[in-house]
Amino acid sequence: MEETPKKIISRTLSSQVVEALETAISSGRWEIGQKIPSEQELIELYGVSRNTLREAMQYLVNAGVVDVRPGDGTYVRSRTAFDATLQKRLAKEELSTIMET
Repeated sequence: MEETPKKIISRTLSSQVVEALETAISSGRWEIGQKIPSEQELIELYGVSRNTLREAMQYLVNAGVVDVRPGDGTYVRSRTAFDATLQKRLAKEELSTIMET
């Protein structure tokens, strides 16, 4: 029986930057509450354009992984998008419901 070959999936640069940033955060390179390097430093680190980096950062903001503070910087809010989603969900529930679960 022949194995079906896997499809090759083309990934955008911004999704690759998201993955790299998520890996850096989840590995502890940047701790929760810590300010991450500036936009310019990240552009140089990953070798991408400003638009690509901003697209990746917007994804991480929407996922709840980082928090952008205009004029101050970008800070880590959660280790992973899953953790951020779980925190959002738990924040909406009453303690009794959480304990029951």
